[in-house]
Amino acid sequence: MSLEASRNNYITKCDVRTEYVSHEEPTALEAREARQVIQEFARYLISREGNFHFISQLLKYQLCRDESIVSNIYTLLYLLQKKKTQLTYSSAFGLSIWPKATGFQRVLWLEKKIKDAPHHYFNDYISETTTFLTFHVDNRNADVFEDKIFRYAFLRETLRSLLLVAKQMGRTDLMCSVLKCSLEMITFNDLC
Repeated sequence: MSLEASRNNYITKCDVRTEYVSHEEPTALEAREARQVIQEFARYLISREGNFHFISQLLKYQLCRDESIVSNIYTLLYLLQKKKTQLTYSSAFGLSIWPKATGFQRVLWLEKKIKDAPHHYFNDYISETTTFLTFHVDNRNADVFEDKIFRYAFLRETLRSLLLVAKQMGRTDLMCSVLKCSLEMITFNDLC
């Protein structure tokens, strides 16, 4: 495995056109199927391969914003532990769990499922009138990502992914120090 990703945020977007969207209420069956897809995405995030793919993209975006490894790891761990998720979808940019903090990541299999019927997954959308971009917000199944068992598993697998990357780069000791420092800073902030 290697860190592979591209920064999917507002870069070289040439295909600008109006996107027509309707948000109807899904049937009970459609809502149940959408929930199963979101639960499948949650399982993907806590699997070794899925977590590595997602976190790689997330860190690639963060590194383009701030080159400090400590700052990036601290931000990531803080989000994982403290911030409520806000699953957002854009057909132009992909998915994000924390759109304002981490940009958008590509998970093609999920994007393909959501693209056909975004109203099954989201209660509302925001449409940019000048750029014709649409962002689907207000995930109907937000509770899936707020479950403590999921959050713990996501954090555990993220730490494992970070250590795997460090091992591949021959920088395991550095990553251990950064992780320890970041976790201590989060604990310290809780005490203040």
